[in-house]
Amino acid sequence: MPMSEINVRIAGNHYILRGDSGEAHLRKAAQLLDGKLLAISKANPQYGSAKAAVLAALQLTDELLKVNEQFAQLQREVDALTRD
Repeated sequence: MPMSEINVRIAGNHYILRGDSGEAHLRKAAQLLDGKLLAISKANPQYGSAKAAVLAALQLTDELLKVNEQFAQLQREVDALTRD
């Protein structure tokens, strides 16, 4: 897939994103991050943008770790079923 370049706004700031995942994927990633930042900022208006960004990164990392753990468990179950 060719390299995509898109313009997005995340937390009110303009960014140019480049990647080989496709425009729709990049846009979806930007929207997910923007949503996390907005939710954190609304719930904690005293936090600055840097702290909100770190908390959003931690939330997304936690979600990724959980999905990876679920995937690994499913892979073990598939392996056990195919061994029998």
